Amino acid sequence: MKLALVCVGRLRSGPEVDLTRDYLDRARKAGAGLGFRAVELIEVEGGGGASAEWTRLRERLPAGGVAVRFDEAGEGLSSRTAATRLSQWRDQGQPTLSLLIGGADGFSAEAREAVVLAWSFGRLTWPHALARVMAAEQLYRWVAILGGSPYHREGPPS
Repeated sequence: MKLALVCVGRLRSGPEVDLTRDYLDRARKAGAGLGFRAVELIEVEGGGGASAEWTRLRERLPAGGVAVRFDEAGEGLSSRTAATRLSQWRDQGQPTLSLLIGGADGFSAEAREAVVLAWSFGRLTWPHALARVMAAEQLYRWVAILGGSPYHREGPPS
């Protein structure tokens, strides 16, 4: 299974770029023995509104598989639940999991209809550069959970 982080906007340099690359590299290394054959970052130019950005995202989405858009109105999952879903998709033979991060205007109605599965980082609004880092970190965390790594620790009972 290939894992793809598909984002509106191109980050050139800075700590967010470094962190995103680091977490994707960690996910790539940890996932190699778990059936995750590639981890990639796909960036498209922003601008022109949500509809134009969706057109560019759609053109770059890997064919087949599962697509999830990050959206403040999406489902809030625990990292362990997301890792379980990832393993189920992998075991079902899905070729790709694409995680989508939209532009400043969010996703168009057409994008929301095409990619109905939406997850949330919570109700807070995050800068897109940080959302990208958080998505990359979660990819690594999910792979680490599936590999039995001690990286993910359960919090105290709620």
